[in-house]
Amino acid sequence: SERKDVLSALFFLLSIISYLKYKKASKPLPYIGSLFLFALSVMGKPMSITLPAVLLILDFYPLAGFKAGVKKALVEKVPYFAMSIIFAGITVWAQGSDNAIASLDHHPMGSMVLVAVRALAFYIYKTVIPINLAPFYPRDLAPSLSGVEYIASFALVIAITAASIWLLKRSRLPLALWLFYLVTLSPVIGVIQVGSQAAADRYTYIPGLAPFILIATGVGWISNRHKGVATALALISALVLGALTIRQISIWRDYVSLWAHEVAVYPDEAPIGWSNLGLAYKDRGELDKAVANYN
Repeated sequence: SERKDVLSALFFLLSIISYLKYKKASKPLPYIGSLFLFALSVMGKPMSITLPAVLLILDFYPLAGFKAGVKKALVEKVPYFAMSIIFAGITVWAQGSDNAIASLDHHPMGSMVLVAVRALAFYIYKTVIPINLAPFYPRDLAPSLSGVEYIASFALVIAITAASIWLLKRSRLPLALWLFYLVTLSPVIGVIQVGSQAAADRYTYIPGLAPFILIATGVGWISNRHKGVATALALISALVLGALTIRQISIWRDYVSLWAHEVAVYPDEAPIGWSNLGLAYKDRGELDKAVANYN
């Protein structure tokens, strides 16, 4: 059901590669190819409409795109932005006609901002500590700035932003990666609420590149000084994440195991888990268990 995420990410990355070839050779064919691949990406999933902003971030770092002038950098992105606007409009219209987008009456702007900041921190947390991953993350219907998780989220976002700006004198990489993370995640952090979920693991396929590039850079830095330490860290990470992956695969074995995991993680916050588990048992013909879960 989520082939579209992988498909969109594939063409997203191919479009970037083609753009990098264009910047290196200054020939029109890679540029046209990048636009074509971008079109395929947004047709796969509209979340990739952020690509034009990503290309500007690449111009900022590691390319020297702004040396030729900001105006030139912006002009060559006009076709990309035009395509993004068209597909964004189509998506909003399609989701709106299906009543998938929540109105401000249901989610006031202040609430959306809180949810968005929490989402930025939530995905970083789940990337660093990938446990209790769930097929459905319930949305907090009454978010409040006084909540501990919201205070912590704001503190983390502010701290990362401040550190990225402070490190500009040494390297543009941290700020470029932070901007990449913010931009690519922006369509799905809840400012425009689509569906009832607060988050989804699949949303990190592209934004997750940023923290992993930073981690890889850090491991490379350690390796230049202490190769044994870097090797040990890499092996430990591979073993731990490999074990977690094997466990995660078992959760997605069938509908019963999937929704049993959901109710184990969110027993009180997500009724969808109990109803879907009941449906799974009903399809198996285990009607007593189905009724128990429905109740």
